[in-house]
Amino acid sequence: MLGSYFTLRPNERRPALLAFGFLTVLIASHALLETARDALFLARLPARQLPFVYLAIAGASLVIARLESKFRRWVPQRFALVTWTSLAAAGTAAFWLLLPKHREDGAGAQFGLYALYIWTGIIAALVLLHFWSRLADAVSVTQAKRLYPLIGSGSV
Repeated sequence: MLGSYFTLRPNERRPALLAFGFLTVLIASHALLETARDALFLARLPARQLPFVYLAIAGASLVIARLESKFRRWVPQRFALVTWTSLAAAGTAAFWLLLPKHREDGAGAQFGLYALYIWTGIIAALVLLHFWSRLADAVSVTQAKRLYPLIGSGSV
């Protein structure tokens, strides 16, 4: 019974393994980034600021969702996934380069930490949303029943 859930047809092997690999790398990178952002934020700012960044994440996510809903008809899921994944990589690299390493205090460093916290909260949700939406467009219901357990195990 369990073997039938992990049966891949020859034409499904490559796409399923690519999806598994993409999800694995995405979740692993998000876990590392989330750990680093929490350590940086809490080392320099009080924990009582966390509710404000969570509210900012929610507000920014709502704005982005509204903007995306306007363009959904014209932008294919594949393009959206590639775009958001590229933005995630570029934005994270920019934070790594631009966050001041030599100054631990100051308004610029604090603003950067707030922005990093909000960025990581938004970008992971957006890329995951587009990943699963793209996957839903690419497979049938029958394929999804067989492939999603394998692909989803990449997030574990």
